[in-house]
Amino acid sequence: MGGRIAIGVSAHTGWAALVALSAELEVVGRQRVQLGDDQTRFVYHVAAELPLAKARTLVDKTVQLGRERAREALAKWVAELGAAPAAMGIVEAKRTLDAELETILASHSLIHSAEGALWREVWATAARGRRMRVHGVPAPELAPRAAAALGLAAARMTGWLAELGKRAGRPWSLDQRQATLAAAVALRT
Repeated sequence: MGGRIAIGVSAHTGWAALVALSAELEVVGRQRVQLGDDQTRFVYHVAAELPLAKARTLVDKTVQLGRERAREALAKWVAELGAAPAAMGIVEAKRTLDAELETILASHSLIHSAEGALWREVWATAARGRRMRVHGVPAPELAPRAAAALGLAAARMTGWLAELGKRAGRPWSLDQRQATLAAAVALRT
C-alpha cells in the first residue's frame, strides 16, 4: 500500500488503540500497543509517594522510556503497513494539563490527568519524529470535527462509523471508533 494514510490514536494509561485510515476512508490497519508495564503505567501514582527530586527523576525516565517504546512501535507498524503516514490524530482530554510536578503530585485528579497526558505526548513525539503532522482532538469534539473534515452531516457520523466498522471487522470498540475519527481529522486537515 503506497497511498496516503493517517493514524488515529486513542491512548490510555500505558497502552493505546491505533487505527490507520486511507485517503479513500478505509481502515487499512488496527493495532493495540502496550507501552507501559506495571512499573511505568501509573508513574505519577508511584511518584506521589517519593520525595520531589526522586519523583522528578522517575517521571523523566518514564517519559523517555515511553517515547522510545512509542517510536519503536510506530516504526514497526509503519513498516508493516507499507506506507508513510502523513499525519496522526490523537484523542485528547477535555482539558489540557498545565501544572508543575509538585502541584500534580498533590492532587489525585491531576495525577490521573498527568498520566493520560504523558501517554498521549509520547505518541505525538513519535509521530513528529517521523515528520508526521500531529492533530490533537478533544474527545467531545471528535464527531463534529470529523464530520466537518469529511464534509458529512453530523447526523451521518454514527452511520458512517458503523459501516466502516462492518468492513473493518472486530474489534470495533469505542477506542477504534475514536481513533478513526481522530485519523479522519488528521487526514483531511
